[in-house]
Amino acid sequence: MLKGNSKEQESLQEMAEASQAMPAAHPISKNKEIFLKVCQSFENFIDNKFHIIKRKFYDSYFIFDMEEDSIMHFEIAEIPNYLFGAWLGYDKEKDKIYIDFFCQHKLYIDKFKPSRGDFNIRVYIGKKDRDVEYKNIYFYELENMINFIYKYEALFFCCGDDITNYIPEWKAKIKMFNTIMNTKRYNRNKRKTFKTICLTLKKLKKQGYIDYYYMPDYCNRDKNSDEWEPHCNDRWIVLTLDKKGKRILKKLKSLKNKHLALGNLVIYDNNYPEDIEKYKDYVKYIQDIKSNFQLD
Repeated sequence: MLKGNSKEQESLQEMAEASQAMPAAHPISKNKEIFLKVCQSFENFIDNKFHIIKRKFYDSYFIFDMEEDSIMHFEIAEIPNYLFGAWLGYDKEKDKIYIDFFCQHKLYIDKFKPSRGDFNIRVYIGKKDRDVEYKNIYFYELENMINFIYKYEALFFCCGDDITNYIPEWKAKIKMFNTIMNTKRYNRNKRKTFKTICLTLKKLKKQGYIDYYYMPDYCNRDKNSDEWEPHCNDRWIVLTLDKKGKRILKKLKSLKNKHLALGNLVIYDNNYPEDIEKYKDYVKYIQDIKSNFQLD
């Protein structure tokens, strides 16, 4: 028994020493702590009917800096087609902290912020200088909206939170299905066109039909991936003297014009000095953007 106790003491001592040797966990920010507790409070409020997953925290939107971890993006496991967002803010008139909840369909995410959400619900969570009473947060409006999306996704897809814009559910399902299929088809063609433009410009440059081109390598895409993900800010700058090159570029431009989200294809002719100056000014403009925003 004594030997057993001594071994247990030795193992406890080793565990204590190991725990002291481990680096201290990075403390979470106050805003992140608020979000995590609000999420837990909401799940308890709805008796765990819905589960919040894939939480990500941000401290800026576009080029606007905000408080640390004051923006949260998340998904709800039971509603996989939508991305949800939450922005933490402060109402000076009411002297209360609030969270704006909103969502957008994953296929149609554009300017992901509360004012552009398919719904936008503000939930007040407490006074600024007091501890938040998470058990007393009023979640009824948010719960009703999420229940509605879960039960009648097609109606929400077609009408949003506008109850006056009502259509029969069977019509909404057909409309949602057709819209999503058309969007997926459009996106496939858009990626195919983007890939065609990129590869054609490379080939034209290699064969000497164009003198120079600038490819949009600064947008949000994984360079190590085979995926061709276009962006509306893409812009190709092309300089050419060759007549055949110009004809091919015009065909490329007409192909690109079928997809508004592919950005712009700008063709310059070296015969005109003013075009060269415009080109140089634009290259400088792009370089300034890359340096200011550290775009890769």
